Amino acid sequence: MESHDEATHLYRIAQEALNNAIKHSGAKKMTVQLQPRLLTVRDNGCGFDGENSSVGRGLHIMRHRARLIGASLHLRSVPGSGTTVQCAFPLSSR
Repeated sequence: MESHDEATHLYRIAQEALNNAIKHSGAKKMTVQLQPRLLTVRDNGCGFDGENSSVGRGLHIMRHRARLIGASLHLRSVPGSGTTVQCAFPLSSR
């Protein structure tokens, strides 16, 4: 896979995480951080209980995009304390 494709998938993962925060969390603050091998999107919204909530299509799409680039996607959310989405990805060989 070309690095352009990898960058596009990372961009779309961040976009979906931010879109979810805007639509569902009531967050006042959202941050996006890109480091070598790690994309992190955080919000200070309402969070949710992953055990008792339905998983939306957006999360499935983010996980699919992560798999396409050999990455892993991790979601941490605590009711009342916001949500963090992390995508750990390999550095492109290009």
